[in-house]
Amino acid sequence: MLPEYSGGSIASMSVEKFSVSFEGGLAAMVRKAAAEEKLSVSSWLAEAAEAKARQRHLRHALDAFAAEHGALRDAEIEELVRSARASSRMTGPPRNRPRKSARGKRSRKVA
Repeated sequence: MLPEYSGGSIASMSVEKFSVSFEGGLAAMVRKAAAEEKLSVSSWLAEAAEAKARQRHLRHALDAFAAEHGALRDAEIEELVRSARASSRMTGPPRNRPRKSARGKRSRKVA
């Protein structure tokens, strides 16, 4: 079961701290990406996890729609992609403004 998606963030009741392990090359890429966006590694990973959860939620919704109404046509898919890209905060270069941290507060990484 997926967490509830509330149109901008995954609904959560609390922050949970846990440990993750990465292969060295991936860890370096994550650190670099977080630094470029002026985020902590934790905040960057939280945003990446949220994006992945949104993708899963969308996939499940599209599968349910297709089961009930039939598969979307190519033109419908193209229009949905255009619309999503136009309204997405994930498109384009990283912005130089504070982003929400994993705890929902605005934060910038201090160098």
